[in-house]
Amino acid sequence: MKTTSNTHGFTLPELMVTLAIAAILLAVAVPGFKGVVNTNQIAAQTNSLMTALTVARSEAAKRGFKIAVCSNLSTMSCSPNTSCCSGSADWTTGWIVFVDQNSNGTFEDDNDTDLCEVDAGNLPIEDCLVRTTGPLKGKTTLTGPSTAISYKSSGETGASASFTLTPSDCSGNQKTIIGISSVGRNHNYQVPC
Repeated sequence: MKTTSNTHGFTLPELMVTLAIAAILLAVAVPGFKGVVNTNQIAAQTNSLMTALTVARSEAAKRGFKIAVCSNLSTMSCSPNTSCCSGSADWTTGWIVFVDQNSNGTFEDDNDTDLCEVDAGNLPIEDCLVRTTGPLKGKTTLTGPSTAISYKSSGETGASASFTLTPSDCSGNQKTIIGISSVGRNHNYQVPC
């Protein structure tokens, strides 16, 4: 007795047509998805810097001392008696927010195990890290002032400053300008590359 089986499946031409359609859909979707990822990455990096600047301003008002923000050394290490500020206009390596006890715009520790020491009057006697942000992800670049931005207890900086965040592939995209006014307010806007 002979049995017949009805198997269902794809023929080779049907499979080839399906793969061709999938390839076309991927070719159209991937570049658009890459643009969305890049836009979100730039927005996250902008927000990270603006948050650090806002934290510095509010901490200066809360603590009543100068709080500074500077570009960090690429090693991300703040060794005792060594400045963590790079003195560079390249902020891609990250940034730090710190109590600037001696108002010199440079983070310095006094090489002991006690961090953020204060005297009997609760005044700082050494610089104290408030916040640290690591290097930017991706191939975006962030340029800004080569010196620290210092916020006074009034929230003012005394001088305006600006940053430019540029995506790695700037064709068809926009770079972001982050500005700080002399009264300490920050804002951002986009300009074509």
